[in-house]
Amino acid sequence: MRGILWRLWSRLEIGEIRLVILLPGPFDAPVHALLQTTSFTGDSVPQYEALSYTWGSADDPKTIRVGNAPFDRTVLEVTSNLAKALPYLRHASVRRTLWIDAICVNQQDLQERSSQVKRMPDLYSKAKGVVVWLGPNEPDSAAAMNLLQEMGSKVLINWNAYTYTHVSDQEQTEGRVGDNQMPIDVIRARLSAVVTFLRLKYRSYASFRGLLEDTKKQKCSDPRDRIFAILSLAKDLDLEPDYTKSASETFKGVMLSYLKSMKSLDTVISSGCNLQNHEGPSWVPDWSNLPPSNPIAQHLASGESEAVFRSEGDTLILQGIAVGNVNYVEAFALSGVARTAYFSMATEIRRVICCILNPSNTNPVFSRELTGIAQTLIPNTLASNYFPEDSNDPNLEETRDYLTSLLEAQHTAETIDTEHSGRVKRILDHIQFFCCDRAFYRTEDGHFGLGPKTIQSGDQIAILLGSNLPAALRPVGQGKWQVVGETYLNGFSDGEGLLGPLPDGVRVVSRLDNDMESWAYLNEKTGVLDIEDPRLGPLQSPWSRKKHPDDGRWTWYLNTETGEEREKEIGDPRLDYDQLLKRQIPIQEFVLV
Repeated sequence: MRGILWRLWSRLEIGEIRLVILLPGPFDAPVHALLQTTSFTGDSVPQYEALSYTWGSADDPKTIRVGNAPFDRTVLEVTSNLAKALPYLRHASVRRTLWIDAICVNQQDLQERSSQVKRMPDLYSKAKGVVVWLGPNEPDSAAAMNLLQEMGSKVLINWNAYTYTHVSDQEQTEGRVGDNQMPIDVIRARLSAVVTFLRLKYRSYASFRGLLEDTKKQKCSDPRDRIFAILSLAKDLDLEPDYTKSASETFKGVMLSYLKSMKSLDTVISSGCNLQNHEGPSWVPDWSNLPPSNPIAQHLASGESEAVFRSEGDTLILQGIAVGNVNYVEAFALSGVARTAYFSMATEIRRVICCILNPSNTNPVFSRELTGIAQTLIPNTLASNYFPEDSNDPNLEETRDYLTSLLEAQHTAETIDTEHSGRVKRILDHIQFFCCDRAFYRTEDGHFGLGPKTIQSGDQIAILLGSNLPAALRPVGQGKWQVVGETYLNGFSDGEGLLGPLPDGVRVVSRLDNDMESWAYLNEKTGVLDIEDPRLGPLQSPWSRKKHPDDGRWTWYLNTETGEEREKEIGDPRLDYDQLLKRQIPIQEFVLV
């Protein structure tokens, strides 16, 4: 059988793909298909439809006839989910040409898999249509499709600005549940409405890290598939898929390439890990098992510095500064799987605040403490974090006032829905988003923080050069550390750990206009925005600013001696390691294992 299949999958030349021709027949007849090799280049695109579906379990494979000629009786095993789809996809009287990855790509040839996965964006975007298989008929399939169509017809989204795979002809693209079908733009508009809202609201974009976050709840038969698919879409990382490497080797190689390319540690600390079940170095995320918590909104914990690192085998050596030791932790009993009822949500928030502030239940709660708690429960996304302020986001005063009332009054399940305004429920929704599957903590010097559920007393909070958020690190002896995950530490979002506090009346804001986001420093007295951090002072030779069309929004640096050019997002020269040492900032080495 193996030899027959190798003849069936003759080796593809550069610029070639295979297509499967589904032969016509009645619904109940055995499936018979032909396999055809064809040219697929920029000048030569065949006519076909691409199938998007879930592979499903490989435990109960089914057989179909696939050959190079109508009378070829070669039998091929496919997953039961694909086998269920094919009779629905087959036409009764005419052939149908499809691209189906499980059939058109030789899954046993690792080199072919590596080369073909790079082509998937083109294979879907240049198809004359894409069929999304959702499953066979169920008793309520028609009602579900009708409901989606009705809801989708009322949603208007400019999806092309955010989609990862552009479909060239939406009118010929369909979603299918058994015999029921619907244009995919209608399904896509509705099902992606929440995701699109979050992408707009939290300023995500098609970066490697952003795509990881957007797809972490999707399942993959092979954990490498997710990474290679993302690599074909991400704009900030250029790597070749290689299925000859194991998943752990792939994850480590991608992580090191990302560090070298982006000079950013955000992906190292954002994924976090369950240290009890994690195999390999803690700084290499297990992208097959990402934590369910939502990301903490990015800020400027290390300013706009670049990562300083070196790797030695399974060890990653970084530079940064220690800013706190965790001495008390209280985990939230809030799950991201489903939204918690408002009464249960408010009750849980009250419990956690009381535990953090007043474990012995003897001390009063002070307004200053509630201000810090409000900023921590909704990290970096209060209305004042944006310019202009986003009226959809809770502001600090109303959040603090609500927390005060929550601690002073006893709400019941009967009164909370009637007495709580829409604004209060929005506060609770925001807290639920950030605090689900996370833990509230307090450091020895009294700062509040929000971190991974696995954070514990004794963990170190560090600001590492090249990271937008503080990291929770766990000491393992001999000066070595394990990565626990990203955290928010109140009072350390805007570079205070490295540069000290901002001048009075100046705050960091996220400025968005013309669909572009950038950091700026707002002088609250004058209302003037400045892209320069007032704590840094002038550039020192040999660095200078290079003129460019957007220099009012971000800076492009030029080293006049070496010719090196650097965008501000990659690293401000005034925050380079040697410059920080000149400022007598206590930078230390962190050895991650």
